[in-house]
Amino acid sequence: MRAVKYAMFSTHIMEIEFCPVLDDKYKTIKIILKKSMFLCTEICIFWTDMNKIKKIVLLFGLIFIIHEIAIISDGLIDDNNLKADVAVIFGSKVNTDGSLSARLKARLDRGIKLYADSIVNELYVSGGLGKEGFYEGTVMKDYLIANNIPENSIKVDNQGINTRNTALNFKKDYPSASKAIVVSQFFHVNRCKLAFRQVGIKKVKGVHCNYYEFRDIYATFREFFGFYKYVIYYS
Repeated sequence: MRAVKYAMFSTHIMEIEFCPVLDDKYKTIKIILKKSMFLCTEICIFWTDMNKIKKIVLLFGLIFIIHEIAIISDGLIDDNNLKADVAVIFGSKVNTDGSLSARLKARLDRGIKLYADSIVNELYVSGGLGKEGFYEGTVMKDYLIANNIPENSIKVDNQGINTRNTALNFKKDYPSASKAIVVSQFFHVNRCKLAFRQVGIKKVKGVHCNYYEFRDIYATFREFFGFYKYVIYYS
């Protein structure tokens, strides 16, 4: 009987972790929440059968799952009442031929829409020097200009080698800014907001780009540890 309980428990953990990211973000969240409810029910059923170490491990796993749900929900459900002077678009891979990777293009297209809808007045493109030999910020700027964004509405940060550096550089370039909109993949939005609040940007809104790939499963898993690294080291 105990073996059956553990098998059911393990199955629901795997279902939550590898739940597909669907185009319908609300359907995705509904699936995750439903599976989480099953998981919590199973925890209650065999909690008394567990020793202290197993309970600690289980509690950590439960915290992990709850935070993963928060990461996915925060990323997939864009904030309301979007309005800021600047949208920050986080860099990503530039291909070896200098073209944009699909995920970077999706981020930029989302930023272009924010600008076209008059939600922001400027676009802040931030990235580092990729192993392919291109400065992400410069390549991003070229794409924006090619898509009719005025050059004087674009600010480039080529030292944004990670999320923390992008936040610090934004604060340096906009010392009086109190709000911003961050643009990235859904799994990254939650930590982007944290990083910006940690440097003094109090009102941070987030939007995600509509691009999904299989590696998002790993990236979402990794964000849990990245978030708490920021909490421990930078708070």
